[in-house]
Amino acid sequence: MKQSLSKTSESILHHEEKVKRNSSLACITPDPERFGTLEKLRAVQKRILNFLQGICKRPCGEQLRNILAINRDVETDAVFIRACQEEEFPEEIRCLNQGHGITNRKSKLFKCTPYLDELGVLRIKGRIDKIEGVDMDTKRPIILPQKHRVMFLIVEYYHRKNDHLPNEIVVNEVRQRYWMTGLRALVRKVANACVACRIRVARPVPPKMGDLPKQRLSPHTQPFTFTGVDCFGPFEVAVGPRHEKRWRVLFTCLTTRTVHLEIATSLSTDSFLCVLKAFVARRGVPRCILSDNGTNFRGVSRVLKEHIERISTLAVEQQYPTLEFKFNPPISPHMGGVWERLVLRYGIGPIWALTIPNLLH
Repeated sequence: MKQSLSKTSESILHHEEKVKRNSSLACITPDPERFGTLEKLRAVQKRILNFLQGICKRPCGEQLRNILAINRDVETDAVFIRACQEEEFPEEIRCLNQGHGITNRKSKLFKCTPYLDELGVLRIKGRIDKIEGVDMDTKRPIILPQKHRVMFLIVEYYHRKNDHLPNEIVVNEVRQRYWMTGLRALVRKVANACVACRIRVARPVPPKMGDLPKQRLSPHTQPFTFTGVDCFGPFEVAVGPRHEKRWRVLFTCLTTRTVHLEIATSLSTDSFLCVLKAFVARRGVPRCILSDNGTNFRGVSRVLKEHIERISTLAVEQQYPTLEFKFNPPISPHMGGVWERLVLRYGIGPIWALTIPNLLH
């Protein structure tokens, strides 16, 4: 029993490659499955033709002679296009070479009028041959199979050439030279596989909103017990013959959303301390003030802490609770959205609006 368990199983690994190259030009055309763009396929095909022209010094067949005589910069696509046509439409090309029409009713080209041009490329006849100023590819477009790799590379090339524009523009550009069935489906497939297009149309996933802080959920408390503060401006005001700058200081109750506005002469610590004293004299001492990391807010927090520690007694603490400052984390303006949205509302009004005695809204 132990001997049977100690036996190890052996596995043989081998590589099996299925090649479907029924074209007579398979030996001189690169495999399009190995290329990601049409430009690379064209470059390799051009180098192959240049190599063949260099080694074929002696007379060769008429078919190869016609291929080597093509213009490398214009008609290089005709070689691998003809190869993919011979792979997908072998019966149709055989019938056309024999001088017969397509008799198979199940063929995709049965209702068309295909023919072979001087390079052996399969084209479709039209009714606009007499038009002037139009290329031959537009008059008689090249027939291409839908599911072949070459067609995918061609559509992807036109997709990038037109700067990832809508699919109908790409369809129109491809149809100026090629004819195929199911073109729109292939264009959608190319657009869905395009990384640039996927990034452009991607929608950001909104993050889950966090819980409201305790200061926003404190019922049965006086207004401005928990207060948010921010400064905005400056605004020019006329003081006699000269113009000076003033800033607005916005206090908002985090529970009732009540608003109180004051005027500051500058953004210094002393100026904000005067504003805070005026606010406390009218609204009472808040228990907690939330703000951003402004230097004036930081300075007032330090000064008040020193004064409270200096005169702190039991009677004072009972009458005036300890004032606490809380600051948002750096570079986090979204955490002050309670007062930032009010800045947009009250930052538009005229400066004389602050002189109204009752600023409670």
